[in-house]
Amino acid sequence: MQETISKEEFEVLDPILVMQRDDKGRVVVALNVMAFEHPGAWGIVIADLVQHVANAYAQEGLAASPTLAEIRRIVLAELDAPTDKAQSARWEDA
Repeated sequence: MQETISKEEFEVLDPILVMQRDDKGRVVVALNVMAFEHPGAWGIVIADLVQHVANAYAQEGLAASPTLAEIRRIVLAELDAPTDKAQSARWEDA
């Protein structure tokens, strides 16, 4: 398994989710919600993303299992009582 990917090796051809920080440090999310026919498929995407995050932290020396548990705890708490209101815009192909 390749541990890192350089910017030169990486090309986004058909993004389903793009996240970045704006000039005020806020996270901006663009997503192609119709990338999946069934809304439940996003649960799989989100679960996979969480696994990737835990694995990335493991590569930095933190154990994956407690990292995953902490992420799960925070996600569930955030879903139950959001700390911020997510603002959405429709994805449009260029």
